[in-house]
Amino acid sequence: MASNKRSSSGGIIAAALVSLFVAWVVYEFKNPLAFGYFAFGYINELQSTLSKDGKESLGTAIGSYTVALELGPENPEYYHRRGKVHLELSHYDEALTDFTKAIELKPALAKILLPELAKIHCSRGYQYDIEHEYDKALEEYDRAIQSDANHAHAYYLRSWTFLQLSEYDLAFTDMNQAIAKDPENAEFYRARAVLWRNVFEYDKSIEDCSKALHLDPRLNLTYCSRGLTYAAMGEKEKALRDFEAYLEREPEGHCATLAREKISVLRSQTH
Repeated sequence: MASNKRSSSGGIIAAALVSLFVAWVVYEFKNPLAFGYFAFGYINELQSTLSKDGKESLGTAIGSYTVALELGPENPEYYHRRGKVHLELSHYDEALTDFTKAIELKPALAKILLPELAKIHCSRGYQYDIEHEYDKALEEYDRAIQSDANHAHAYYLRSWTFLQLSEYDLAFTDMNQAIAKDPENAEFYRARAVLWRNVFEYDKSIEDCSKALHLDPRLNLTYCSRGLTYAAMGEKEKALRDFEAYLEREPEGHCATLAREKISVLRSQTH
């Protein structure tokens, strides 16, 4: 086992050295000192995937990339790599700044980095959602979609925000877009089932829940979602079965508490 791990580590480091040599030839023939710091940062970035304390290695990588940028401030790859590490550490503002600068210096990087920018805007938007600052959340999701129009998760998140604002038409439009762009994503169908339930389209809600479970039987929250729809329809036995199925799989947490409450109410109505 240890031998396999050492072999794997050696392979990763060897691949890193090849990549660094290519970068040397392409970017740093005239600035070896900056490249040296970049190389040290890159090796630490890779090392973070192999060590127990990955964050420490990532912090070292950021420091090395920063020195490389001080010595070679016009190199887009340095901004690119430092931005990737910032994103890994959830430093969203710093990642956004580095990716934007990398694209400015090398427009060809846009194909790689615009989807990353979309992820950053989605993460920031989600934080605003948690804080119930929905206008700011929508602005971030708009920016995400502007960065990458095919970013299905951005449509999904924006749909949830519209749901919080009772903007059902806009919520459905976005969730349908998310499904169109990623039709195998079970969570999107489960989420649309919630939308259907909110507009009292119970049969369509059940249909989407069943589709979600077909795509991913391990998406346990779907049982709770479908149970809520069956309860709203007055299908008490089916609702009970789904709530109990959920609790078998997820006995703890907020939704588990909700499922137990619903089971208690439904059982009291059957006696």
